[in-house]
Formats: sequence, C-alpha cells, structure tokens
Amino acid sequence: MAKRTRVAAILLAVVLAFAVVSSCLVIVGEADHDCSGADCEICLVVNACANFLRGALSCAPALALAVIFASGTAGAVSFCRRLRVGATPVILRVKLSN
Repeated sequence: MAKRTRVAAILLAVVLAFAVVSSCLVIVGEADHDCSGADCEICLVVNACANFLRGALSCAPALALAVIFASGTAGAVSFCRRLRVGATPVILRVKLSN
C-alpha cells in the first residue's frame, strides 16, 4: 500500500509541475498576441492560466509545511524504532534450550 501511495504522490507532483510549466509557456507565448477586443479567446486562456498560477502559488506554503511535517514525523518514527529495537534473543534468533 505504501508503494502505491508513493507512486500516486509522484504522479500527482509530475502532473502539477506539468500544469505549472505549461501555464507559464502559454502566458509567455501569447503575451504579445493581436487582441480582438472584449471577447478575445486568447486573453481568456491567458487569464485562466494566470488564475491557476495564483492558486498554485497560494497553496504552495501549506504544501511545503505539510511536506516538512511529514518528513519530520517520518524521521522521528524511524529514530524511535531504532532506539526501541535492540539485540534480543528473538531478533538474534537464538534458541533458548535448557
């Protein structure tokens, strides 16, 4: 299950990165187009891309905090596991016979 979650997270990150890069490319590519007036479709697309980038930028700090918290929690859990697990006869597979 953890591998499936990791793959899903990586795919989501790739899709989000692709969306951000493609939005930037659309804005840069259509920056100097010949505008046809109030109903210009290119202006609507550029505006939608700009709104998407504003939304992605507004949730970036929360995402960064979530990643920091998750990595800190994972590090603390692995550190506690290393402290807790010692050289017991069961772990060393020692046969205790009288």
